[in-house]
Amino acid sequence: MRCNVGEAIHTPALGLLKKVFVGGIVHVVPPFYSLISGCNEKQDKDRKLWIEKTQTAYTNGIHLAFSNDNDNARSTSRLNSTTKESAAALICPIIGSGARGAPFEKSGRIAISSALQWQRQKQDQQLKKDDALQTI
Repeated sequence: MRCNVGEAIHTPALGLLKKVFVGGIVHVVPPFYSLISGCNEKQDKDRKLWIEKTQTAYTNGIHLAFSNDNDNARSTSRLNSTTKESAAALICPIIGSGARGAPFEKSGRIAISSALQWQRQKQDQQLKKDDALQTI
């Protein structure tokens, strides 16, 4: 299965990994980072696009790991989609910082901000649900 930049998929954990990662593994595809020096308009656009695509990759991976809504989830698991449960914890490397060339510090900041933004969105959704239930 091929993924585009920013996409996330869930695969079952096998062998030794199954003992450690009980629920499976979420794979994401980060963008390549090209060293951007200088400050012209093209380089600024490239930098913004890299940040946006990296945020998308983190957000999609986090959503897939913690959401039990399978409508938007890509999965290679042969399990019945109704049995997929959301994760209780997530271990996440700094994506893109290996072969894709992203600086650890920049990608790490994006990881933290993406996780916090995802958490705020989930809290806002829950507050809206609570408000809707109270008005009934």
